[in-house]
Amino acid sequence: MEVMAGVRDFILTHAEELPDRWADILKVVGRWPAEVGAPVLEAMLKRASAIRSRDEAGLAWRAARELLVHVLLGVKYGKRQLTEELARARQVYQSLEPEDPIRRVAWLFAYDPKSPDVAQLEWHEEASQYSQLRRMALQPLLGGRDVVGGLSRLLHEVPAPVLLGFALGEIGDDAIEAGLLGLELAAGEARRDLVGGFIAAKNNVAGASWLTQVLKTLVCSGREDEAAWAASHLIPGHVLWDVLDTVGDGLVEMYWCRLPHLYSDLTEDERLRAIRHLVAAQRPALALEVLSKWNRKSDALPPSPLVLDVLERSMRSSDILEVIGDGGSVGYRISCALALLAQPENEDLVRVIRVEAFFLPLLDHFGGAPRLFRALGETPALFAEAVSMAYHYADVEVEDNEQQRSLSRLRRQAGDLILRKWQGIPGETATSPGDRDELVERWCRDVAAELRVKELQDMAWSELACVLARGQSADGIWPCGPARRFLEEGVHPSFGRYLFRAKRELRGAVRRSPLDGGTQERDLANGFRKDADALREKGFSHAAAVAQALAERYEFEAEHEDSETAEFLDP
Repeated sequence: MEVMAGVRDFILTHAEELPDRWADILKVVGRWPAEVGAPVLEAMLKRASAIRSRDEAGLAWRAARELLVHVLLGVKYGKRQLTEELARARQVYQSLEPEDPIRRVAWLFAYDPKSPDVAQLEWHEEASQYSQLRRMALQPLLGGRDVVGGLSRLLHEVPAPVLLGFALGEIGDDAIEAGLLGLELAAGEARRDLVGGFIAAKNNVAGASWLTQVLKTLVCSGREDEAAWAASHLIPGHVLWDVLDTVGDGLVEMYWCRLPHLYSDLTEDERLRAIRHLVAAQRPALALEVLSKWNRKSDALPPSPLVLDVLERSMRSSDILEVIGDGGSVGYRISCALALLAQPENEDLVRVIRVEAFFLPLLDHFGGAPRLFRALGETPALFAEAVSMAYHYADVEVEDNEQQRSLSRLRRQAGDLILRKWQGIPGETATSPGDRDELVERWCRDVAAELRVKELQDMAWSELACVLARGQSADGIWPCGPARRFLEEGVHPSFGRYLFRAKRELRGAVRRSPLDGGTQERDLANGFRKDADALREKGFSHAAAVAQALAERYEFEAEHEDSETAEFLDP
């Protein structure tokens, strides 16, 4: 009862601020026990004449509703006194202005309007009606004596100032336009959004000449940022871009630097114009986004130098993942751009291959890198660069920011993927086994020389061993001729161990029956033992030692598999 008395006193004290929501109040208070609710109802009825109809937004009533529900729960369960809630609600009421027309309409200017009126908590309207509701809500304000002052207050109350600006632009009042373009409103993001929304709406009916004059006015008054922001949210195309060129004074550069995206349908000429501006504005990621939407069936493909420029700049773009999205999205767009290059030759082909190499981890599901893999066996420097990409661990950690570190990690992954995915060998186009061996040997020496300069000699021969392990020999004996000569020459102290490991890894996964035993391993051991004997007869003692080591290893594994089968048959 003491709590109820506090509620009654609170309601009576602030009766002037409560809206006329008697039905809702009765619904809540009616759930209380009669001996508790009756005094409250009686006190409220005595002051009925003092409670006037208030704003439809119902901000004050929402606070009262929350308070009454808290009190109801407290009475029902009797767990605690609600002195803290009373103090909080009293503070809320003291700050409210229920009849304030600004607060009455501010909630409408949100992307998903939610009525603060408890009686309309499930309020919703057809999206097509929002614009009309907003314009109607603004009419009383625009008919007042202090329009700019009212707008200034409303600007700081609305959730989305750009929607307020759009509604004002649809109304199209000249006095409002003068106030927005003047310096009567405080500068800031809210004013920028307000002006941008106003320009977007009025431009739909006023046209290019009006837009040119408005943007010039903003630029001349030192509000280039607002002009660029407003322009960046208009429909892109030649019409808008010609207006920006007419305005001048650096607005074009600011526009392309601030443009958030280009999702609109553009003609091929417009795409070409946009790509060139974005490249000049150091926005390669967005330029790639536009380029990837080019119609590849069109007869007029974009110039190859421009496509290559965008791709190479994208390799160095620290925000490419942020602008385009995840790795799959980037890979798709890179593949689309690469498809716009018909038959690159000479230096252009080298540039394309470098792009494929860099983005290989992202291209794996979009056709891979065919030019790259064709060129690896013909270009020692390219294979050496892949080794360098895969083994330069330190580059990842020394970068200044996470975006640069992500690019370094992507580079390392690309190098590793190139080495793992490529299963070719140099000299595949040779006309004879002798010519092939000569090409392979020269290719390997060139790779080793390239990587010796980069202090990656160990990694060079480790990766070259993987290539030589799968190489063919003219006499059918493993390893191939160049590998034998390298072993006898002693090009690297660990080359024999690298070759041993590479040959074992070529076997891959093995499928067998529980009854097979070590049949597969024994066949391999016999084959390598024959190779070792033949190599000794030919004078390749070091190569014979590697083949013999493989034979002994597989013989050991054969015995192990035999024991596994025996245990399976007789557990």
